[in-house]
Amino acid sequence: MRVCGVVAEYNPFHNGHKYQLDRIREKGFDGVVAVMSGNAVQRGEFAFAEKHVRTRQALLNGVDLVIELPLPYVLSSAEKFAFGAVSVLDYLGVVDNLCFGSESGETDKLIRIAEYNTDGKLSNYLSEGVTYATALMKAVENELGTEYANILSFPNDILGIEYIKALKKLNSKIKPFSVKRFGSEHLSEKAENGFCSAQYIRYNYNKGETNQLMPETSYALLKDAIEKGEAPVTLKNNEAAALSILRQRDEEFFSHLPDISEGIENRLYSSVRSACSIDELYSLIKTKRYTLSRVRRLVMNAVLGITDDYSLSTPPYIRVLGFNENGREILRNAKLYSSKPIYTLYSDFAYSDSEAEKLYSLECRTSDLFYCFTPEIKPCGREQTENVVIIK
Repeated sequence: MRVCGVVAEYNPFHNGHKYQLDRIREKGFDGVVAVMSGNAVQRGEFAFAEKHVRTRQALLNGVDLVIELPLPYVLSSAEKFAFGAVSVLDYLGVVDNLCFGSESGETDKLIRIAEYNTDGKLSNYLSEGVTYATALMKAVENELGTEYANILSFPNDILGIEYIKALKKLNSKIKPFSVKRFGSEHLSEKAENGFCSAQYIRYNYNKGETNQLMPETSYALLKDAIEKGEAPVTLKNNEAAALSILRQRDEEFFSHLPDISEGIENRLYSSVRSACSIDELYSLIKTKRYTLSRVRRLVMNAVLGITDDYSLSTPPYIRVLGFNENGREILRNAKLYSSKPIYTLYSDFAYSDSEAEKLYSLECRTSDLFYCFTPEIKPCGREQTENVVIIK
């Protein structure tokens, strides 16, 4: 059985995601495993809809098995996000290839950049006060030329490079390949020929064209979640609660957030004490070096109480969010070869080690907070009572 892995957020699942999965099937793969963010996403926000809705969207449109990416990896840099996701796929022991979307579609060039050793070559550029991505682009241009450096202008290409680097670091047998993105660009503010970015849908979900930009089943599930008051989910839905949590954090707490450097904890602390809205908070923290996405991740980590105590060397378990009949077969094989325990039930965590138990407690607390930021506030405990999604 040839199995292909993908890393996704499906926030929400749209035609572009379906396009990638169709291309994977055309290459003759028998199954697809997706490692997906849970109720928070890498851009430093709550997911637009909760993870079981997005899992069902995926399973109805080409994915066979959905695995959750642990939260500390989700709310991290592209490098750590990619390493966590690729680790999960590698630990399953049954994944042959990794497919990712890319603006260039130039897998060989992405591999070449991933193999480029940047040790000691970025410090001069970083000292200019630019972001890591800009420093890397300058270093690659100097070493490999403009053609390679231009690839680093695109977010999905950058993430693809991090996937390849993670595979190399793990000495994984999984082979990468890219599918060229079709239609509008990442974060584009327009739709083209039935394709758009997930952000476009999040900003325009209440307009009539949304049903044309998503597979029918995916649109129906999102519409149902919105009608139930369970989507869209954002910190702005309950700004007072978010600011209240942040104002209770002391300066020492901010110094222990993941990805803290250059004294930004002082700026975070003072900004929290003066901001009267989430957008104002972002604008007060943001600097030339700290991108908006990085600022949002810092804020979300602070809201959820994720400090460097939750730093993980590797994911301690593999948690199943859902599967179909084909996914059941993949899961059966994975249980024979996986190098990490595979959990499908809440009760499975009762027998886990302390690191896994601590991480799962964080996931439960995050879900309880997540439902304070839905349009209609929901009770606690859904993390423990929501069943794995099974499509028959």
